[in-house]
Amino acid sequence: RKLVEFVEFGGSSLDILIIYFVKTVIWEEMQIIQADVNLRLMGILKRNGVGVAFPTTTLNFDSSAFDVFRRGEKSTLPAVQADDN
Repeated sequence: RKLVEFVEFGGSSLDILIIYFVKTVIWEEMQIIQADVNLRLMGILKRNGVGVAFPTTTLNFDSSAFDVFRRGEKSTLPAVQADDN
């Protein structure tokens, strides 16, 4: 039975499924084990020269918005409305 499988090419990733079993029913122990497995996996990747890209978001602000904030004034810029979708 496979425990590691290359699943597919994602939009910007290579999706790999790793299945492992733990001998505990205690949530906190499972979290510690999961973190240990993830850190060991990152170590294996690093030692083999594999880089991992993490998702990022870049926000660009007009510098005048920061000037208003620093002076403690109310902004005259229109408020941003959140989508309800």
